[in-house]
Amino acid sequence: MSKSVCFTVRCWKVAGWSTLALMTFSMLELPRLRAQNASKVSTLTFSICNKTSKTISAIIVRRSTFDENWWLEGWYAAAPNSCKDVSGIPRGYFYYYVTQEGTNTIWSGDARRVCVDTRVVERVIFPKEQCLTGETNAGFAEAFSLSDKIELPFMDKVR
Repeated sequence: MSKSVCFTVRCWKVAGWSTLALMTFSMLELPRLRAQNASKVSTLTFSICNKTSKTISAIIVRRSTFDENWWLEGWYAAAPNSCKDVSGIPRGYFYYYVTQEGTNTIWSGDARRVCVDTRVVERVIFPKEQCLTGETNAGFAEAFSLSDKIELPFMDKVR
């Protein structure tokens, strides 16, 4: 029997699971599943390098390391003139959206559109999802790497 299940305010049908059981499973088992499959999936580290005078925050879209879903996760903050490493991203394509604290500066693109808000999040992205109240349909830039690490510098934009 299928039941509606909610995880980070998104719902889907999951056969045989209760809402509470799946939420408990996802919260408790996600780190274990990632660690267990890390050796099976070739991953990279994304280094978010802030070359500006203000803190920047990034949110990324990446493939899961344990299933075929795409995940949205963030926000990762990088202080001025420092880098923040985000590890465990499967090699290949991933997407990023970066904002600068206290300004309207955004590093984005049109490679992928995803609903985001200002809360720290880690959730599955559903096809054709509609943004909830408080979310923005943001355009993400695309990155690709088959190496162990990719470093992207974010610099002050010339106005």
